[in-house]
Amino acid sequence: MSTVPFYQFLLFGGILHLAAACQSDLHNPLENITDPQVRQVLECAFNQSGTWARFSRLQSIVYTKRSLLLDSLGNTESDITELHDFTFGNNPVFRITRIHGKGDSTVYLAKGRHFEKWVNGRPATVDSAALKNKMNTALYTLLMPWKLLDEGTTLKYAGTDTLPGVGACHVLEAVYAEGEPWRYYFDQKNCKYKAAWASHGAFGALVVNDSTTTISGLTLNTHRTTYRTWQKQKPLWRRAVFYYEILSLD
Repeated sequence: MSTVPFYQFLLFGGILHLAAACQSDLHNPLENITDPQVRQVLECAFNQSGTWARFSRLQSIVYTKRSLLLDSLGNTESDITELHDFTFGNNPVFRITRIHGKGDSTVYLAKGRHFEKWVNGRPATVDSAALKNKMNTALYTLLMPWKLLDEGTTLKYAGTDTLPGVGACHVLEAVYAEGEPWRYYFDQKNCKYKAAWASHGAFGALVVNDSTTTISGLTLNTHRTTYRTWQKQKPLWRRAVFYYEILSLD
């Protein structure tokens, strides 16, 4: 996930906030948004994705994630498949299992604020900060657009824009505690979440949602592509491709 460094700005509190939010729809975070244009776009996007009421009752999700990292010539730098198993609620448990090419395995486990790591079944030293970011990356990517309601995110309506290969979109700009703002794109006709973009110095990263699936009333991403960009959102070349297969969702 090194191609999408904005995740490093998300605190692990976002996971705990999500864990508490799931299973309880007594308070809709949209009520905290005072900007009427932001609220209108998000409310429309949520209705396309399954509504906040349905999302807030999410208890667990299990899926595989395949990540292909590419160089500028299209050669594969890495090809990694992981099994992600997340249980929300008052006592959240998050497990990520990575199987390596020779059959070796690495398992990451987070129980609340307790972190563990095993390599081939043996306990190993865990970098808690890196694991927090890893967990945040997985959830933030999969559970968009609901994750835009995380605490610490400031949203504003940035008008409309047209992305190559995506089309005309409403744009929401998100400002996090650190780093450059990110721009999130929602189809101008139906408000479906389409893409995200951020600047990384001379270049940028454009993350495009290529396909989705709807399970138990929730629409989740199943295929997305990250492009290295220049001159705002103009794609230069594919930097990464991601595939998701949802195994269970409760």
